[in-house]
Amino acid sequence: MLQKEPLELLSRSYITNDLSLPYWIYQIENIVVTARRFLKVYLLNRTGDGSQINRITFQHAGKDYVISDFRRVSKYDDPNYMGCVIEVDLEDTAEDLMIVQEIVGGKIFDGKQKACTFHMDPAESPRTSYLKKKHSLLVYPQIQEDYWLCGCGRIHAAEDTVCACRRTKHEMQNILDFDYDTVAVEDYLKVPMTLDPEISFDDNMNRYTAAFTQKYPHIPLEKLLVQLDTVSMQKRYEQEKQDAERRRIEAEEAAERKAARKKKIRKIAVIAAVVIALLGTGGFIFKDQILFRIQSHQLIKEIKENGTGYIFTFGEYEQDNNVMNGKEPIAWQVLQFEGNRVLVISEKCLDYKPFNNTAEEVTWESSDIRSWLNTDFYNSAFTSAEQNQICLMNITADHNNVTDQGNATQDHVFLLSYPQAVDLIQLKGDRTCTCTPYAKEKSQYKGSSDENLTVNWVLRTMGESRMKAVHVNFKGNVNPTGTDITEAIMIRPAIWINLDN
Repeated sequence: MLQKEPLELLSRSYITNDLSLPYWIYQIENIVVTARRFLKVYLLNRTGDGSQINRITFQHAGKDYVISDFRRVSKYDDPNYMGCVIEVDLEDTAEDLMIVQEIVGGKIFDGKQKACTFHMDPAESPRTSYLKKKHSLLVYPQIQEDYWLCGCGRIHAAEDTVCACRRTKHEMQNILDFDYDTVAVEDYLKVPMTLDPEISFDDNMNRYTAAFTQKYPHIPLEKLLVQLDTVSMQKRYEQEKQDAERRRIEAEEAAERKAARKKKIRKIAVIAAVVIALLGTGGFIFKDQILFRIQSHQLIKEIKENGTGYIFTFGEYEQDNNVMNGKEPIAWQVLQFEGNRVLVISEKCLDYKPFNNTAEEVTWESSDIRSWLNTDFYNSAFTSAEQNQICLMNITADHNNVTDQGNATQDHVFLLSYPQAVDLIQLKGDRTCTCTPYAKEKSQYKGSSDENLTVNWVLRTMGESRMKAVHVNFKGNVNPTGTDITEAIMIRPAIWINLDN
């Protein structure tokens, strides 16, 4: 078990010891004898059984050092603090000292392990980490009165000027003289201050300066404060407050519009119930025909009166995730009028499917989702009478200036394009969309009890490649890069309805 030596040994100006190693350096002498220069290294045993050591065989730079003379370190009054001395050539100091054999209490222990390191590297700090990375240094350089440490880890006599790695003492001195504090402040200021409009400007400033002090505890805060442009930051804070208030108002208005639209949806259902009651129980086909005509007439009237944004029901699809009670009416939102036609999109995402089932380059024209919308969904969601009201439209291949979108198509059911999503639903809050319980159960949102959970929904425009499809994210932002075509995503169908039928 390693002993806990006095902290003064852990890190001095010229020595940094490793807590995990069994030997620590507690003194170094730079010795010059005729033409030979070497370090006399004093080692302290930390294993807790120093008084029982009989012999240690160290290995360093290909040389074996058999040490049997262990003496108590006089500075510390503890029999376990036994020390020894080895001589290390200056040119070999970049290598670690290894133990290859120990004889303790008469027992022999073989096995190579690191004893200590001669890389006298100070504790890591933002400064040392930055300079070591910037100059590709193994260790942080040091220059002492009688020796200097190169960034490669080799120790040199004070009068030497060039290391074996070809770096010079002068280079090391320039690294040590580097004005890191100024660079650190400049780097910190490059990242714009995050402003929280919910708290005061002074509190934002306190948070910003506290983060600086935490990151650079050794740099005086004054060095940051003199560089801060508080006037510009104050202006940006005021702008952030105004933007936050505008976003809040937009969100409230969007919520009010949605609530107002939902109140109107029930009208057709009430009329339908009255007609059924009047017609009684006989003549189902005849009743259905009359009921559909009444509903269509009332629907067209409601759409024309309320304009864009109006929500109504048309067609049916499984939504509550309870197939035993049948399908539920689909709510649609009016986006655009064009002559006697109206473009609508489902109020909620109705299903959860990939844009394409296989990982291959596609466009809307060749996608599996287009095929599914115009066959399975079209036939499941609408009666033949309702299908007669849905227009077969020329669907354009709207470009995104990055990827070739392929050819235009003719479809009854489709997805909005990137330009349509931006032009027809201009507010971000209005582009957010929830999903039905049926679609949620099939997705990664399964298990969520949040009925107002907004989700990502896909568009027909291809993204940065034909392997990605543009989508609207849960915040209402359009992502032009796109999502992988084989990843399932929420589906929000769109149709054109003929108002003259």
